[in-house]
Amino acid sequence: MYLYTFTPLHKNAFKIKSWNILNYGNSMESNALSLSLSGLNRAVLILSICLLGTIIGLVFAIVSIFNQHSIVTVTPPGLLTKEWISINNASAEYKKRWGAFVASTVGNTSPSNIDYMLTSLEELLTKEAFIPLRDQLLREALNIKDDSIRTYFSPEELIFEQSTNTVFVYGKTSVIGVTAKSDIYRTFEMNVDIVNYLPIVTFFNIYNGKPHTEQWKKSNSQEKRS
Repeated sequence: MYLYTFTPLHKNAFKIKSWNILNYGNSMESNALSLSLSGLNRAVLILSICLLGTIIGLVFAIVSIFNQHSIVTVTPPGLLTKEWISINNASAEYKKRWGAFVASTVGNTSPSNIDYMLTSLEELLTKEAFIPLRDQLLREALNIKDDSIRTYFSPEELIFEQSTNTVFVYGKTSVIGVTAKSDIYRTFEMNVDIVNYLPIVTFFNIYNGKPHTEQWKKSNSQEKRS
């Protein structure tokens, strides 16, 4: 279909110009289709960017959740109050009570339980802390088995030193043999760490006398100087 237009050349003459209406319409439709596709691509691009941002935010949120560790409230044996323990730490009272438990395990020995005690201690201490203690207890075990000696430990003082993460358990050790009994005041010194919510002793030492706290060391150092 054609459209004719007349353009005057001079007074009595006209120039006839024809237009193909169908081709013109097809051209308009093609331009409109190109604009629609361009807008659609732009919308898809924007949605893709938004979706990528959402995925990245979700990944960060999941990582943040997995990196958060819970704090558990527990009531250890021998305590009337609840104490807290996390993945790598615990309250001072919890560590003190755990130290008292380990000290009582070491301090109460007899010929019949020495082997079982060593097996139990191996699970409560790190290798570095257990081996020196095992060697010391095995030396003492020779006397215990030969002389039928029993030892009983009664804790009298529990100290937790925050600055050094050290538990001191001080008390009386009663050594009872067939014909004699003696009392020795000793200190069980240890570091109690928390690994994956479980207490583990990373250092252990036994000595006679009062706990060697930082204050004790300072006082004895001053006395030696004077």
